[in-house]
Parts: sequence; C-alpha cells; structure tokens
Amino acid sequence: MIDTFSYSAIATFENCPMAFRFRYLEKRPEAFVTVETHMGRVVHAVLFQAYAAGSAAVPATELGANYRELWMQTDTQRLHIVRQDASLEEYFQAGLNMLLAYQKRVMANDRRPSLGLEKDFLLELSVGISFRGVVDRIAREENGYLRVIDYKTGRTGDPMDSLQLPAYALFAFTLTADQAVELCFEDLREQVTKTVLFPRAQADSVKQQLVHSIETIRQAKEFPPRPSALCRWCGYNPDCPGIAGLTSPAGVSEAADELCGSCPECGAPLARRKGRYGEFMGCTAFPGCRFTLDLNVKQAEIPAEMVCPECGSPLRERKGRYGRFLGCSRYPACRFSRDISTEVSKADSNRDRVGKSE
Repeated sequence: MIDTFSYSAIATFENCPMAFRFRYLEKRPEAFVTVETHMGRVVHAVLFQAYAAGSAAVPATELGANYRELWMQTDTQRLHIVRQDASLEEYFQAGLNMLLAYQKRVMANDRRPSLGLEKDFLLELSVGISFRGVVDRIAREENGYLRVIDYKTGRTGDPMDSLQLPAYALFAFTLTADQAVELCFEDLREQVTKTVLFPRAQADSVKQQLVHSIETIRQAKEFPPRPSALCRWCGYNPDCPGIAGLTSPAGVSEAADELCGSCPECGAPLARRKGRYGEFMGCTAFPGCRFTLDLNVKQAEIPAEMVCPECGSPLRERKGRYGRFLGCSRYPACRFSRDISTEVSKADSNRDRVGKSE
C-alpha cells in the first residue's frame, strides 16, 4: 500500500477501487489519454506560463500562440476521443476559447501577487499518513485573504462539494496566521468564479475526513471494479473486467456504443434509453440530474426558435451567470446561445406540450 495519498488517489478509489489498484498499486500505464485530459493539461500549462512570467496581462495573440505550441507537443493523432459528435479541432478550439475568455474576464486586470504556482506540498496528517497536493495558484486578495485557486476545464460544482479545496486549505493555513482563506474554482467552461470563505476552525474536521478516507483505503482487501458511464474515459478499461455489461443505477443497459455526447446541464455522458413513450436520451448522473431529450419528437415538430441556427440541434433552457438563456444541446461541440425572450419562453412551453403529447 502507498504511504502518501492525494485527493486524486482518494477520489479514484471512491469512484472505482480497481482503477485505484491499477494506477497507484500496480502503477500500470493507461492505454490511452483522452482529448479532454490533454486539453486540460495544455490550458493549465498556458496559465502557469502567463502568471510565472510576472505579468498576467498577456496579449490574446501570445496566449493563443502558446496554447497552439503546447497543444502540438503531443502526438494529437493518438488522443482518444470518446464523444463521436466532436472533433479534435473542436476540442482545440474549446480550450482556446476558454483561455481567451478568461484572459478578457480576469487576467487582463489581475494584479494580485502569486504566492505559489503549481505549488507542490506535503502534509503529515497523522503518524504514518501523509497527504500530497498541487495547488494551481495561491494569490493574495485585495481584502487580505489568501485565495486557493483551482482551474477547471470540465464540469465543476461548489468548492465545498468535495474534499479537494478544503484539503488544500490545510496547506494554505501553514502560510498565514489568518483565521480564514478563500477557496476558489475558476470554472473556465462556464466562465464563472466560484468562491467560498473557509474558516480555520473547520480545518480539524477536514483533516479527520481525509484520515478516515485514507484509512478506509489502507484497510481494503479487495479492489473490485465499479462500472459507470465514466468507464469510457478510463485509460484502464481495456484491462478491466467491469466494462462488460455496464449498467446504470437505474438498471438500464449502457454498453459503450449506447453512450452519446454530454449532458448540456451537468456534463455527464448521455445514454440512449427506452421508456414507456419510446426512446430518449437521459443523463447518466440520474437521479442527481434529470436532463432528458425526447428522440421521438420529429425535428419539424420543434418550433424554429428552439432549433440551433448553427447546427440544427434542439436548444435547451439553462441557467448561467447572468440568468436564464437558451443553449445548444450539443454544447461544448456547438457553443451557440442566446438570451431568453418572452416569445422564446412561450415556444419552450409549446415544445414541452408537443413532447408530452407523443
């Protein structure tokens, strides 16, 4: 068993004990690298370069050039694309769009001093239990607090939804005598900054949770597979017996070729399913996410104002930083969106009635 744990190791065990065994105990190399992983690594590297240069006010042209250069340093033809409705170029453009939008929204006027970039730390949680992490950035805010920043190119929630940033706060408290630090997810996909104030008084509780999670792993005797829709993104699935006969929590068969695209509301894979009224696309994160798309409604029956003018896919009502809006159901492959008007809301209601009448 390993002696030093990370948040990634803990999360891997909780998601799939067999993947933990392959990666951390047997140290097997993954059979492939997904394009999402590659895009995330390149985006992080470009941000590191920008802030490490001492000036975050990097021109958009230079940021884009750095992104392209780092992207091409990997043999992109070997990258694994799970979602068949998106191309390598679309992923490249999606990452570039994230960077350029963040540069305009935050970086152009970011004068906060950085206390650490890609900061590697090691903490002794208890006798024989160590925790290691890497903080994307630690900055000093104008209000005086330290901010622990983690950049996300994929689906993300509140900074307190997992132990990742609270665990990083334990390290941040070693750098300051303040009674609180700020925990921040920079959601680059949605271009939203999600921040919470984390008090020092909660540090012991987080430490106990980490120790409990680590002890659970250390006491494990078996590491069975835990099949889920995410198996398609796992580089160990060619060696995993759990990939066969993949089933969802609802008991619906989800063989690899039945998973199609990503949920426009939460980002989880979508699966083709059959219900009492016919086939539909459902989110594999059900019941946490209840997104569905009726496959029985003919395209012609969808009101024109509810069809994406760029790719022809249905539009879905979503909630963003500035309120409700209509976004393409093929996001992020298609990034069309527009504000909701009174007429569009009425059309949305008409569409729902059409779906129910089928």
